[in-house]
Amino acid sequence: MKYFYQHPDWPQFYWDRRHIDRLVQESVYLQGKLNGKISGLDKASRQIREGQTLAEEVLSNFGIENQKLDPEQVRSSVIRKMNPAAKPRKPNRLEEAAVDILWDAVKSASKPLTRKRLFDWHRKLFDPHLSPHHIVTGQWRTGRKGPMQIVSGRIGRETVHYEAPPASSVPRQMELFFAWINGEGASGGPLYAAIAHLWFVSIHPFEDGNGRLARAITEMLLARTDSASGKYYSMSGQILHRRKQYYDILEQTQKGNLDITGWLEWFLDTLKAAILASDRQIDQAIRKQRFWQTYGRDITNPRQRKIIEMLLDDNFRGHLTTSKWAKINKCSPDTALRDIKELLARNILVKAEKGGRSTHYLFNSELEF
Repeated sequence: MKYFYQHPDWPQFYWDRRHIDRLVQESVYLQGKLNGKISGLDKASRQIREGQTLAEEVLSNFGIENQKLDPEQVRSSVIRKMNPAAKPRKPNRLEEAAVDILWDAVKSASKPLTRKRLFDWHRKLFDPHLSPHHIVTGQWRTGRKGPMQIVSGRIGRETVHYEAPPASSVPRQMELFFAWINGEGASGGPLYAAIAHLWFVSIHPFEDGNGRLARAITEMLLARTDSASGKYYSMSGQILHRRKQYYDILEQTQKGNLDITGWLEWFLDTLKAAILASDRQIDQAIRKQRFWQTYGRDITNPRQRKIIEMLLDDNFRGHLTTSKWAKINKCSPDTALRDIKELLARNILVKAEKGGRSTHYLFNSELEF
């Protein structure tokens, strides 16, 4: 027996329930804590953060498969989804399709996952006008190209990491999967999201696109128990950071027995990292919101607002100097120095300890707001 789906009890997965239950409770607690912080943001800030998260999720989901999308096109599609009245640049069909899939998975998370819905997602991934590989879309793989294998290495010296179940078994395998995800797994949450991800990608029901769809299903199940009204952390973003670990733990689990404790540990640890990363970003957004609530009325100079925004977002590269201020704002050095002196007088900026030719300025970390 080489792969876990060949076990006679497949797909009766089991795991260390006491250990995994503790990890699930921890992730649910962190998710609730994050949602509490989100509620402290104003509507505009929440929308900005959600848009950033949706774009990160789409870009990362495709990035895991080494497929690069145009970030600006993705952001444009997200803006259009969040605000149909907006008129961003017209998106490329692939970027728009990628956003459509995630949007449906997250915003219609309570809807059952059916064969039709999944086939619709698959067709969006492989528009015949965009895909050079002539992928057969909207149907299960047929086995016309032989066994479905995950391989690496040069031709003639390939390493087979995984061979999926025979194509003839896919319809029955997916019937079981649909029955579970719309039955026992319908409540969603971290545990069911982890199981669904592993189960779906192991069946590998399509010729291509299985990983991207597995991660969309993951987002759907996570969204079912998220009390927040939007999406504020990116699971795929963290998987991309841990890409080698991701493929290693999948291979290790698929070549083992039906004990999936190791996979669940990895998944829940990655989910925790995703939530904590977002938590730090939300803290930054709250800090930014409080600053502008306190000082916004007094700072009307657009050049000053631009630099402060960059400092609050941690988007400023290198030291803030008079010459860099002038370059960013396309103004004269004298104007830049005058702008800076005004902020120094208000104690918003402070002069760094080193002076002379290396004089530069910092945002005042002790400023109260």
